[in-house]
Amino acid sequence: MVKTEHGFPFFAYTIANNGGHSGFPDLLLMKGNEYKLIEVKATGGRLSDNQKRFQEMAEQKGIKYEVVSPKDFSTY
Repeated sequence: MVKTEHGFPFFAYTIANNGGHSGFPDLLLMKGNEYKLIEVKATGGRLSDNQKRFQEMAEQKGIKYEVVSPKDFSTY
């Protein structure tokens, strides 16, 4: 569980070696009944066709899906 700056906890799971489910995103964030799927790409990286299909399916079901890369994060 991760505590956010506002004190609201959420769960973050990394999806590694997901049993061959090509297209499933790297991260699944859950807070209560809210879900968000996150695909992490290298700068300039692109979604595969399977990832694009999974994103479309998730968004059609009302699940938030985001693609992030290092440029999306501030310097620590």
